[in-house]
Amino acid sequence: MPRVATALSSRYPQLLRSLMRFFTETLLVRAIRFARVVLDAVQAASTPLSHMPDATP
Repeated sequence: MPRVATALSSRYPQLLRSLMRFFTETLLVRAIRFARVVLDAVQAASTPLSHMPDATP
């Protein structure tokens, strides 16, 4: 006899919640890192060369 199909969320609710939390946190961390890179690039592009530190020792 074939089994009745049950939804994944009803079979493994705790696992599903853990995975959702992990992926949400991972996406949030990636978004924050990306925003920092973009902001650094914008800040570097807007800084005039006269205010850049001298590369010579």
